[in-house]
Amino acid sequence: MQCIYCNEYIPKENNFCGKCGKNITAAPGRIWLLVTGILSTILGVILVLISIVNFNHGASLILPLIYSCLWIFGGIMGITHRKMPEKSAFLMVLIVFLALPSLIFPAIGIVHLAIRVLVVYLIYFAVPVCYFVGAYKNYIEYSKQKAEVL
Repeated sequence: MQCIYCNEYIPKENNFCGKCGKNITAAPGRIWLLVTGILSTILGVILVLISIVNFNHGASLILPLIYSCLWIFGGIMGITHRKMPEKSAFLMVLIVFLALPSLIFPAIGIVHLAIRVLVVYLIYFAVPVCYFVGAYKNYIEYSKQKAEVL
């Protein structure tokens, strides 16, 4: 990791830059990203299991499995990058890709959805929204820190 103030290399376990002494872990969205990252990983594993069960009943496996792996990947990225405001733009783009199917699929068959299915889709949309909020908070902090440097 690099200090955004002086570009000095900083080991991941350090919270302060050794050269300029600035706090490099100011990430106000880190708790949001931790919680939603854990939830995304759990939901991704649940989606993998559902995909496998549906495959045994004749459904396609490729797209649901790719989507499930994206949820797991997004969760892991949220957990590992939660204290790195410089990675927040990547996390925001990633979560948009996770949230889009949650919006598109219910809209396609909204008339045929039962209440419990709609609740599941809302959960799969609420987690990305909270994830995005955490990444956005870090992005704002990173923008402020970068502006101070200039």
